[in-house]
Amino acid sequence: MRRWAAAASDTSAVPRVDRPDPAVFRKEFVAPRRPVVITGVADRWPAMSRWDFAYFGRALPDVEVRVEIWERDAARNDPSDYLRSVRRAPMRLGELLDSLQTGGPGARSHYLAQYPILEAAARLKEDILPPDEYMQVPACVPRSFARRMKLEPALWMGPAGAVTTLHFDSTHNLFVQISGRKKVILIPPGQSDLVYYPCREFGRNLHFSPVEVERPDRDRHPRFAGATPLELTVQPGEMLYIPATWWHYLRALDPSISMNFWWNTLATVWGPPRHLLLELRERLRRRARARPTR
Repeated sequence: MRRWAAAASDTSAVPRVDRPDPAVFRKEFVAPRRPVVITGVADRWPAMSRWDFAYFGRALPDVEVRVEIWERDAARNDPSDYLRSVRRAPMRLGELLDSLQTGGPGARSHYLAQYPILEAAARLKEDILPPDEYMQVPACVPRSFARRMKLEPALWMGPAGAVTTLHFDSTHNLFVQISGRKKVILIPPGQSDLVYYPCREFGRNLHFSPVEVERPDRDRHPRFAGATPLELTVQPGEMLYIPATWWHYLRALDPSISMNFWWNTLATVWGPPRHLLLELRERLRRRARARPTR
């Protein structure tokens, strides 16, 4: 039986569904690109009782990872500053986790983002059950091509306050919260103009919005007042479906561990046509600027 409910603390219209039938999920959510929180699936993973910072510190202390470092004012999460200032540095995972657990210097600015954890440690596959039943590729697609329609799962690990600024992906996304809670803000693709897409100053990062959604600057981005964001908190064991091209912003409310499972359908495999055209124009502009003058 399906149980549909919106959490009492949420200000959103994003439903919560308990263990939906995969065919129902594809028909009612993937086909119309409608976000949903799935419960009763990921909360059965062994990772839910095992994965925390200490666990990874014991299991993979010497694995070298590339860590996002974004030093900023504690009260602000300006996307323009992020794209201008963020740097990525190699670091041992044990070193990062020691800093996160002890609250050492710069701990808030460090974030392990989009790390292919199963490539680094295949044995961790035993701790998760990839939601393949919800990521079905049509049977007519050749098997070799179908494998490429699913991206490598990615791990996100960081302190309370770690942020992923407002952006969209061209793929569907099943976002699983494993440890801690995350606040998520979703904005439908039909409101892209209200989040100032495309932002020319971002160059190739056209899928990012310049709007700081939790503290919007009404002078810089007055159109955002017309947007209708959906807000929710994703709890450990919950899986949020973020449809392709939906804008999303995430902020960790606690020290947090999350995973993403991205996949394409035939409707998303080539990406949004408008975005592809904008990216092509940006590449041509950059190539023209780089061409030596005579």
